[in-house]
Amino acid sequence: MRAVLDADAGRDGMVPTSAGEKADRSVIVVTGATWLSVYDEASESQDKGVLDRVGKALSKALAAPVFSVLIHDSDLLRLALYEGGKRTDTFESDPAGASGKRGGSEKHAAAWRHLATGGSDDALSSVFGGGELFAEAALPMLALALGVDEGRLNQGQRYLAEGSSGPLPDGSIVLGWRANQRPAWDVPAEGPPCLETTWQQAERVWGLPRAEVTSYPEMAALGCRVQVSVTTMNAGGASKGLVVEVCSDDLVEWRKVQVVLGRPQREKWIERPLAREGDAWVARFPDADLPPGQASHDVPMSSAAMMKAMHARSATQVHVNVIGIGTRVGHAAVTIRLTPTVGTGTSERLEVDIRSTKGRPLRAPADVHPKELGALSDRSRLVALVVLEPAALARADEALAAIASAFPVAGKVRTTNFDGTPRTIGVLSTRSAPRTSTGAAKGFFAGKRWRDLLDAACAGASLLQAEWVTDAKSMDRSAEVFIGAGIIPPPDSVPAVTLGVRGASADAESALVAAIDVLARDGVVLQAFVTRWGETPAVDETPYETACGVRGLCTTQREWATRWLRGLGPGWLWLGRDLRAHVDAAALSPTVLGDSLRIEIADVFAAENALAPVLPAAEDWKAATLRS
Repeated sequence: MRAVLDADAGRDGMVPTSAGEKADRSVIVVTGATWLSVYDEASESQDKGVLDRVGKALSKALAAPVFSVLIHDSDLLRLALYEGGKRTDTFESDPAGASGKRGGSEKHAAAWRHLATGGSDDALSSVFGGGELFAEAALPMLALALGVDEGRLNQGQRYLAEGSSGPLPDGSIVLGWRANQRPAWDVPAEGPPCLETTWQQAERVWGLPRAEVTSYPEMAALGCRVQVSVTTMNAGGASKGLVVEVCSDDLVEWRKVQVVLGRPQREKWIERPLAREGDAWVARFPDADLPPGQASHDVPMSSAAMMKAMHARSATQVHVNVIGIGTRVGHAAVTIRLTPTVGTGTSERLEVDIRSTKGRPLRAPADVHPKELGALSDRSRLVALVVLEPAALARADEALAAIASAFPVAGKVRTTNFDGTPRTIGVLSTRSAPRTSTGAAKGFFAGKRWRDLLDAACAGASLLQAEWVTDAKSMDRSAEVFIGAGIIPPPDSVPAVTLGVRGASADAESALVAAIDVLARDGVVLQAFVTRWGETPAVDETPYETACGVRGLCTTQREWATRWLRGLGPGWLWLGRDLRAHVDAAALSPTVLGDSLRIEIADVFAAENALAPVLPAAEDWKAATLRS
């Protein structure tokens, strides 16, 4: 094995490290009863070519089967098998997102079956045919089938080397190689320091003009924390000492500066208070050790070296966070200047937008971010949430049929089915990946696709969604429908139906209200609301809940849905029997619908005060989440 790895490292001009030398490439070998595990730093870039090259060479030199595992963002699983110096099988869980076509699951299982060590044969077949919700969910099944410790398969070299999963296993071997000649990007620059912003460096090094990009101001609430940041790189040599100056309109009382030196992951930072000096706020850091820049910005060709070059570039950073408190509502420009004690500094102009959060929800914290209130003040969509008794989920069709004419008939409807039914393979439990399709929007609610979607919801799918878009890849959704209790529903969950239609008419709203009235009168609605917001509620988190610090998880449980309101706004609110018992709604002049109430919300502030006993705060959500 050492000879194979020495030869592979030698391709890149590397030689084995001596004692105490820092390695440019390291490999950790973990021994075991049936398999050796090789964690190669060169494969951390997820370069399939590196995996295949080393896998083939090891299988030939050791006259033993070798397999590689690659996971990308929980979406793609790639498994490759090597024998006799050849790659004998390649499986990609999402070939559309990778390359080529995936063969049938049995074809792949047959190629690996001779390696099985008594684990469930179903487990091996499921690795290649299960279509898991998260790609790494197939790894426990692979471990079961091949008789390898599951922990060996679900981490890479960097996590193992950094100790993210604890100390290295007993008997581990660490090998290292170092470049014969230091790459230019690893040679520190010399001379006085010269700080540059990202755009300044890109223009100097690569001749790239500053792009015309939309500048978004840093938004903050009146009376709350404001933070603006500037990242610079040093193009000169190491130095000591830095002065930070902040100039802006008097909308913010600037209080302190944090300086982060080098790579942020190393957490080498210092903090100083700001003091007013004339028209500027100033903080001085006489002992700040400014890291040196890079002598060269040449981009290496190999993916592994490219990652190291990127890390070397980030090590030249001098990053500044300027923190204050918003004191007046308004929009202001902020100029931040960084000046080394010797050498050349730079500056960056930013913007801040201080907003009042007056009119925020009753349970929203005082420091709620203005962005979390934006959807509540935007009236562009007619939105609704209806929480139903599970046995009545099929009756969601009644509410949607009432408003179907308000949905677009042009463009496409993209549907996604998250099948919530757990599958058991041996002692393992997993869930399937979502299934997505796109078809014409016209006649959707009268067609088979909608019926199939609703049938899937009634059969136990955890979440169904339909999005009205211009084409299959569009992210601009003119309307949406969600049905279910979340991608991974909590125990004892109850389904919700949510919808949002941009620009829906008052007649459509009236028809929807009448349809929900029927459901409420029949006692199948736990709670519901109809209002106008800028964002469609999710089944497990509404914009109103977000503003109040309520973040899903337990919100689709029966205990929560029968105790706390999921949201309200100008429009209509329905309280089922359980919620009704917690409030005195007489002041809101409700309409009685069997055991339920319908309340017209004209004044949100007045309604919130009357409904305060059923409005949750973040503390209520945290307690319920811990219980669940």
